[in-house]
Amino acid sequence: SYNTAFRVPSFNQIFNAVGISPYLGSDIADPAVCPAGRPVAGDPNCVLVQNLNTGFGGTPGLEPETAKQYSIGFVFEPMPAFSVSVDWWSIERDNQIRALSERELIDNFGLFQGRFVRDGAGALIGIDKSWINSGGSQTEGLEIALRSGAKVNNGRLSGGMDISYLLKKRSRLTQAAPWGSSEVGRNTLSGDLGIRWKHNAFVSWNQGSWTSTLSQTYRGGVRDRSAPGVASGAIVPPDFRPRTEPYEVFNASVAYAGIKNLTLTAGIKNILNTD
Repeated sequence: SYNTAFRVPSFNQIFNAVGISPYLGSDIADPAVCPAGRPVAGDPNCVLVQNLNTGFGGTPGLEPETAKQYSIGFVFEPMPAFSVSVDWWSIERDNQIRALSERELIDNFGLFQGRFVRDGAGALIGIDKSWINSGGSQTEGLEIALRSGAKVNNGRLSGGMDISYLLKKRSRLTQAAPWGSSEVGRNTLSGDLGIRWKHNAFVSWNQGSWTSTLSQTYRGGVRDRSAPGVASGAIVPPDFRPRTEPYEVFNASVAYAGIKNLTLTAGIKNILNTD
């Protein structure tokens, strides 16, 4: 299949008033004179910006996002009791509506100089983080489904697994900018988490009017995004974990369908009480 799509900005993304809030970090220098935008002791060009404010709100003139989507797949069923399907998909988004972080704006100061607010003397006093049309993103993945079953004694045992495997996830700030590094396995604070592997699996036993099911949900881990001061090692928060570890949740249920036009189900979610 091949599709094109668009998404218009919401009313709030265009017309919301800009709200001002103080920036509580202590890790920003004026990128106009300090290329890295980080304070450096003893460097008069890289002094800490005091009393910095950030603003966030609507942006008049936002344009719609556009996208192209491709997919191709197959189903292989060599016998009635077993099948496997594989689908490859790709989504390319352009003119993506997003809000950039302070660090993204600072690291790309040459592209977003108008987002830095200054007083009459030219001193930096604020950063405007309102919505923008950015470059876009590319995402590719595989969806795999397995199904199997067999008669056992007077019942039927069946099972299956649905797998999502992320092949590519990357973005760029403007149409002219190069593509950024891979976002697979990273929390970028923008869009969906780039989890490499996730799946749902189940095994079910059916006999007469009764069906019992045990299911598992698995999500792979991701490397979390850190504030600039933490990433540089200047600040070490207590109990800081730079990575969210994989987790799996098990659920169990029993269903009874012996009443006409009615099925009763009782179950327990997260039977191992996993965080």
